[in-house]
Amino acid sequence: MAVISLPKKIQFTGKLYEKLLPVPVIRQMLIYPPLVIQQPENKRTGQFRKVGKNPLTLFDINPNEFLCYPARVGKLVIRFILISDFLSSDFLYVTCLNLPEIKN
Repeated sequence: MAVISLPKKIQFTGKLYEKLLPVPVIRQMLIYPPLVIQQPENKRTGQFRKVGKNPLTLFDINPNEFLCYPARVGKLVIRFILISDFLSSDFLYVTCLNLPEIKN
């Protein structure tokens, strides 16, 4: 699997989301079929805790550690911010979504 990602100016609403602007946006994705994935058994423990504020206020974003994956969901485009250390597993979840056409 290979991806091409480049910086892209994206309109975000709210000053808090401006910290996402330097994150490179995936423009193309290449998957060589057949894609065979054998996940080891995953037994997670614990629970997710509800956070009382926007998670973006809790940490700083290093653009070298993240990629933005824009996915078309119906008429909407949802931007997933993926951690580069976990890209192989992240792509498993988002490749079922359509990569929208991004105009320069």
